[in-house]
Amino acid sequence: MATTWELLKGGGQAEVGIDRLTSSSGASTAHCSSTMAWYIQDMSPVRRTQPTLHPEAFTQTQVSSYLTSPSQLKPLCMSSISTTPSSSLGTLMDTVFPTTWERKGRGQDEYSTTRPLSSSNVIGKPRNVALPLTIPSAKRRPGPYPKNLTPRPSLLRPLCLARDRIHKWLPSPSVTNSHSNLPFADQRRIPEVMIYAWEENTWETYGSGLLIYHVFCDVNGTPESERAPAAQPLLSAFVASLAASYAGETISNYFYGVRAWHILHGITWRLEKAEMDTMLRAAEKLTPSTSKKKPRHPYTPNFIEALQHHLDLNVSLDVAVYACLTTCFYASARLGEFAVCKLDGFNSSKSVSRKHLSYNQDQNNHKVTVVHIPKTKASPLSGEDVFWARQNGATDPDAALENHL
Repeated sequence: MATTWELLKGGGQAEVGIDRLTSSSGASTAHCSSTMAWYIQDMSPVRRTQPTLHPEAFTQTQVSSYLTSPSQLKPLCMSSISTTPSSSLGTLMDTVFPTTWERKGRGQDEYSTTRPLSSSNVIGKPRNVALPLTIPSAKRRPGPYPKNLTPRPSLLRPLCLARDRIHKWLPSPSVTNSHSNLPFADQRRIPEVMIYAWEENTWETYGSGLLIYHVFCDVNGTPESERAPAAQPLLSAFVASLAASYAGETISNYFYGVRAWHILHGITWRLEKAEMDTMLRAAEKLTPSTSKKKPRHPYTPNFIEALQHHLDLNVSLDVAVYACLTTCFYASARLGEFAVCKLDGFNSSKSVSRKHLSYNQDQNNHKVTVVHIPKTKASPLSGEDVFWARQNGATDPDAALENHL
């Protein structure tokens, strides 16, 4: 018996006896457990262990929106005997996240997790797979530097192709980068993956800008430790030295090449954006007249027909040129995406070939020739379809393409 005090109507107090407090009765506990079991999912299996709790002891479950242990994922009336997930969601979770729950001894967390060491077991795919091959450059050897653009010899800047400079040219070892605390394999993997953020032709443009930047630093006696990370005054002076000699767009590409070099090697890039934007706008306005192209007349069917008279359609080269001209004109396609830029630039995953040619019909049931371009500037992953219809006259793209094929 326990006692408590009761207020009397007359204003006094009287001692009243009550039964001993209990955590809950057996009936209410069983009812609560059987009710809540319908609402709590069985998510993770438990290893078969012997019961450790006393039958009369009961620990009240705290209500919380965050599940901190597997016991909160099980029905309240569960035993320590191993169970099988009773729902498709539980089966799916056990398959995707194969986590083993283990009961520990007293004084420790009730459960611990044993997780796989490799994430490949969780997501089902390996890590650090081989990267896709780019345009092969092993057969191409780097030529000598131009006389007015020859950098000082340095182990940090080996002689290589322009497209490889942004990756192979390194900043000073004394400069701390954001990847320095990672294992060497990860430090090497990061730039190998990041380089694919830019297109391959952009690598060459950035490589040319990087060469001019280091030649500028050599002429001004800039030490290696100050070239990266580059300070605001140094880059402003770099842009100013190129103004009125190069086109403004070219200067911008060279400037962003230096920026990409910093980012690729984990070097901090912090500049005054307003000042650099002002410098680049000034360089654009100072573009020399020799770097500006005069407006040209547009291509028209009459102009294309006039060009045909200067071609020999019995010669394979002229046939290919005329087919490319007529199909790109009537399909309004970008020439750089429709054709290869170099003789050794064909890439089966990016270049147009016979397998990308198909035929369809328009809404008026007219035959339409469709060419799928695997990779375009607007759609680099899935590519785009271009199409044209048969035309009257000598500029018919269907006839030119059939003659070429």
